[in-house]
Amino acid sequence: MIYWFTYFGGGAINFQYSLLIFFILLFTSISVAFFILILLNIQSRKMRQQRDEELRELCEVVFNSVMFEDRLSDEAEDILDDLLSDAAETQFLVTELIGLVRQFTGEVADKLRDFYQREELVEFSLEKLKIRDKKTILMGIEELMEMNVTSAIPALASLLHTEEDEEIQGHVHLAILNLNPDQGFRYLNEANKYLSEWHQLTIIAVLDRKDYYDV
Repeated sequence: MIYWFTYFGGGAINFQYSLLIFFILLFTSISVAFFILILLNIQSRKMRQQRDEELRELCEVVFNSVMFEDRLSDEAEDILDDLLSDAAETQFLVTELIGLVRQFTGEVADKLRDFYQREELVEFSLEKLKIRDKKTILMGIEELMEMNVTSAIPALASLLHTEEDEEIQGHVHLAILNLNPDQGFRYLNEANKYLSEWHQLTIIAVLDRKDYYDV
């Protein structure tokens, strides 16, 4: 009896130690894996930031040539060709361009907008309106509005019939009002969707900024 008790008792103790060691090893493995993931994430973020800085510098070469030279320099042409060959880099270029346009008015802003239309970036933004993703559609609407692409009004207006989302509808109305207040009001009169208070206030601000009082 003592022998069997010792045997089974010792087995139970060995099992407990084995289970403890297993959980220690499991916890250690998870901790190491988590630490490695954190390091990889930090490294990935640093690489992305470094790449963004490199792209930003390349964009500056192109934009400086657009703003201060009669024609694009050979260096700027080569950089632009490389940027336009990749969709992600093209998007980076457009985003930087819009940010720059917001900082300028007059001739400089006009040069930047002309560049946007000359390099067929309008088509790049228009394509976003066809993608079934809300964030992408809103991005395309904003780009076309900021770059003052009045020729995009029909494509924007078509979203009023194809998109049920109230936020998209509101942004379309704002964009068309910015591009052409007369047409914007016509589409507003035909609208059968509720506009949020934010959109209503923004529309009033747009009209006030454009000195449009023929209501």
